[in-house]
Amino acid sequence: MGTTSAFHEGGDHLAVRTGEIAGRLAAQGKLGHYNHEWHEAVGDELLRNVSLSELVRGWTPEKWDEVFSVGEEMLAGEDAGEMLSWSPRAGLRGAKLLGQYKLTKFRNRNRYVQLTADEYSY
Repeated sequence: MGTTSAFHEGGDHLAVRTGEIAGRLAAQGKLGHYNHEWHEAVGDELLRNVSLSELVRGWTPEKWDEVFSVGEEMLAGEDAGEMLSWSPRAGLRGAKLLGQYKLTKFRNRNRYVQLTADEYSY
């Protein structure tokens, strides 16, 4: 599929996962199954990446510093089902940040997303 995750796990896990699928299907002569299989393997990772990218577009270094300090307060515990969750320690800034992300992700949920090469390598 030719993508990586800019926000999670170092980014190469998507390339490795989808490359393995492409190699296996090519060896079996079944490349027509690729779109379905990579979609199953990647899940909503692309939705999260595109939503985060949209959310942070245009942020200044000062904004990143502010968000990182809030984000540290929002890191979910090991038993949580999500990477981030609101915490009273994060206050209203944390609630606002999480709300903005979830709203952006919700708006993108049924959209077809296409990134051109110049947008992707930007």
